[in-house]
Amino acid sequence: MQFPGNYPSASESAMAAFRHKANIAAKEGFAGAYPNLHEIRQGNNTVGGTIFIKTGVAQWQDVYLSDLGNPPIADFAARMRATQNYAAQNGYIGGFPTYHHMDYGKGIVCGTVFLGSAAAEWRDVPLSELGNPALDDIGARMRSANDYAARNGYLSGFPTFHHIDYGKGIVCGIILIKRTAGEWRDVIIIEGSR
Repeated sequence: MQFPGNYPSASESAMAAFRHKANIAAKEGFAGAYPNLHEIRQGNNTVGGTIFIKTGVAQWQDVYLSDLGNPPIADFAARMRATQNYAAQNGYIGGFPTYHHMDYGKGIVCGTVFLGSAAAEWRDVPLSELGNPALDDIGARMRSANDYAARNGYLSGFPTFHHIDYGKGIVCGIILIKRTAGEWRDVIIIEGSR
């Protein structure tokens, strides 16, 4: 079977999913939103799990790419790590990029959602408790963090894409979203024919 054109990379697809959810969040008055990258067919449509974060417990801001350490703009995981580093250095529990960026003439700024202690907790989780997803598999890492969070009483969770082995196996940084911080919804990704 042959397919026309080029398919986006996993990094490009994940960034597009984050941008889509950020756009919906802005229209509906949330501070931000991210996809957990779980998808399912509902009738003729394909929907994706989306976590919407309330405005009272999080804040959106533009951050200069240079302040994030200049991660490659098209590298999903590098931008997640850079955002987490910046968030921790500035007193937040965590954060995630919207993957929208712009240069208004003074350098590239990146849309970012920051989470304080009212919204989230940070935890190092053994890779084995996440089901041993491949460290370079964006979708598997997102889904496994979400599922771990749900099993442990949280609304959702997402990986910081930091991981390390302190000598007892790999642990992965996870931001756990408190149930009171937002809501989970299925959002249409692909609308089927009627």
